[in-house]
This record gives sequence, structure tokens and C-alpha cells, in this order.
Amino acid sequence: MRKVWQHNPSVQLTTHRKKNCHRENNIIFETHKAILGQPDVFIKPNFCIFVDGDRFHANPKKYSDDIVIWKKYDRRGRNIPAQTAKMIREKDKRITDNLKKEGFKVIRFWQSELEEETEKCLKKIRRFTKK
Repeated sequence: MRKVWQHNPSVQLTTHRKKNCHRENNIIFETHKAILGQPDVFIKPNFCIFVDGDRFHANPKKYSDDIVIWKKYDRRGRNIPAQTAKMIREKDKRITDNLKKEGFKVIRFWQSELEEETEKCLKKIRRFTKK
């Protein structure tokens, strides 16, 4: 996943905006904390914020459940079962549920949502971290 972030200018721009919004609002945070799911932003003591890429995490506004998002092959070129949009979203839900069971508070945004409505997302983050 890190390679995607490093080589995708759109995601880099979004991440840069996100960091600047947090700095302007005096929110101290870590990126890519080494916990389950590796949240994009972690705010102490227990707030996890994920920014899910529309393609990589299968935004339901853009991808129906049966659309194949990933076709994978092993080192020998053998096909590994493809991942559908539904499978990817279920995995993200499991990660969210497990983090909540461990006592973390989790919020997720779609990349397009953050790009189009940055202020609205920031307001959600403020409310989220005051709970």
C-alpha cells in the first residue's frame, strides 16, 4: 500500500491537505500507526482515521458488489482468487470492527469525499475526537 501512496499524485495531494488541516487545527497525530489496518491518521489516545481510496477499497458509489477489483497471481503465474468489491469492503469492515473491540474509535472517509468536501470531513474529525 505504501508504494501506491508514494506514486499516486492524487493521493499524495489529499494526504498533504489532510496534514495541513490537522496542523491548522492543533491536532497532533501520527500517520500509518503500526496497529491493525494501519490507519492513515492516528490521534492519541485511541482515534483511528482511515482515508480509503475509491478504487483500492471499492467505493460503493463507484463499484457494485460483484465487480472484480483485484486479480492476483502468485510468483509462478498461477491465478489467486480475484477480490470483488464486496470482499474488499467486508475486509475493511472486519478491520473496523476488530479495532472497535480493542477500544479504538474508528472513522473512515472515501478519498473522493475528502477531496471534494475537505471542510465537512474536518468538522467530522473535530466532533469525532471530542467524544
